[in-house]
Amino acid sequence: MPISLISCIGKLAERVENNRLYWYLEKSKTLNQHQAGFRKGGCTEDQLFKLTQDIQVNFQEGKSTVTIFLDLQQSYDRVWRKGLLKKMTNLRVHGKIYKWIKSFLIDRNIETKISNAFSSREVLEERPPIGGFMSELHSSLFLVFSNGVTVTLKAEKTLYADNLALWQTHTKAAVSVAKLNCDLEKVNNYCQKWKPHYE
Repeated sequence: MPISLISCIGKLAERVENNRLYWYLEKSKTLNQHQAGFRKGGCTEDQLFKLTQDIQVNFQEGKSTVTIFLDLQQSYDRVWRKGLLKKMTNLRVHGKIYKWIKSFLIDRNIETKISNAFSSREVLEERPPIGGFMSELHSSLFLVFSNGVTVTLKAEKTLYADNLALWQTHTKAAVSVAKLNCDLEKVNNYCQKWKPHYE
């Protein structure tokens, strides 16, 4: 995947737009409440505390906790660009910032120059550009793209950036496993629709 570089002014503009987008997402309270990554006040310790506390409390009650940890593979490289724009629309991100981001994601062309020779132009159809654009915006755009993955899940859950933990507690571990399998099916359906890749 080619790396694209932009000017210092462009990088400054990205930082400004990232701050604006993040402010809007937090103010509108549309982000996943379980997501702690890339957010002010969020930390891994809080997520770990929630999980370990549940395990300890339920253990004292004679219950077992079954946990699954999922990792979003190549979270930046695999972003489905049209899906990201659709999620931005769903979160009511409109106007100039939407148009600005869309202009960098859609209909991108590349060519290579070696000495005085140029390659033919190729269209970037899948992955967003790496470097420069979205290096600053990446965190806010990731919050947009990962929003919604846990909406229909019944299990307890935590999200930290591209990591998802799901757990169920019951006196019979087999019951917890069955419930988690139902949630994994929902995660799979989400991945089929929005094209992230959890492992």
